[in-house]
Parts: sequence; C-alpha cells; structure tokens
Amino acid sequence: MSPQLAEDVFRGLRENNRDVYKGALISLANERRLRPVFIQRKPLDAQVDWMVKTVKLKASDSAAEHILQIWLLKCHQDLLVDFLDGIGVPHDGEGSVEELPDELDADKVGPAIDRLLESRSPELVATYLWMFQTQKPGGWPPLTVCLHEDARLRLPTAGSTSEPKEA
Repeated sequence: MSPQLAEDVFRGLRENNRDVYKGALISLANERRLRPVFIQRKPLDAQVDWMVKTVKLKASDSAAEHILQIWLLKCHQDLLVDFLDGIGVPHDGEGSVEELPDELDADKVGPAIDRLLESRSPELVATYLWMFQTQKPGGWPPLTVCLHEDARLRLPTAGSTSEPKEA
C-alpha cells in the first residue's frame, strides 16, 4: 500500500467515525506499550504519521488487518457492494456477507473487477480485493488469477510512493 493510501485510511476513519479512529489509535498505542494520551496530544498529521508507521510493524499485522477491514466497511461500502453484486454474492446491502461462497464464478470475477476500476483507483480496488481474498483460507482461484495477472491490481512495493506500474 502506498504511503498516501495508508494515510487516507486513518484520515478517512477520523472523518467518518471518530470513535473507530480513536479505538485504532488506542489499540496501536497499547500494542507499543505507550499511553494513548501521548499520541492523542500530537497534532493530527503527527498522529496519522505515527499510526501509519506503527501498522507497518510485524507485531501490528492483526491490528492493521482489522483497521483496514473497518475502513473498507465504513468508508468504501459502495465498493464492497458493487463487487459482491458483480460476482453474485448475497449480502446485507451494506457489504457484509453472512456466509462466503466456496467458489466464485470465474466468468463474473473479471467483469466485476473491470467495473470497479472504471470509477476507482486501482490501488484502492487492489487493496480491497487482496483483503477479500484473505477471507477464505487459500482464497478463490479465479480471484487469485486476476490479482496475479492483472497489472492494474499490483500494489506498490515497499518504499514505493507511486501508483502501481504496468509489468
């Protein structure tokens, strides 16, 4: 994930749900054995910068995944709904799925991704799809193929500050 998108995650949470933002900050501070007030007293830019750096640590993998899931559900619900509709997975109308299918229709996955990419950044779409893929051990083969073969879905490499590049 690019530094800009990582920053957007925390800024989006703060703008859309301050309680979730505060909970993420407290959780990350506690993981680092810091008093949350130490981070909360910093200016917003410094808070966000600290949170972005903290979620990159291996010890924060679980918290980072949870924060990313909440951000997608709270700030990009339309993306989730559009993808689930496109692949024919029933949901609650808000992007939450009670039971994920064992298989995805390979003929629907590609066109659904194409529709997502028509109006959204490739990095956002790729981030969501990689997160979705983690919801089933081993993921879904048709989605695996798209994630590995579609150059538009390549996430920036560590240290990269630019958009994903064509292969």
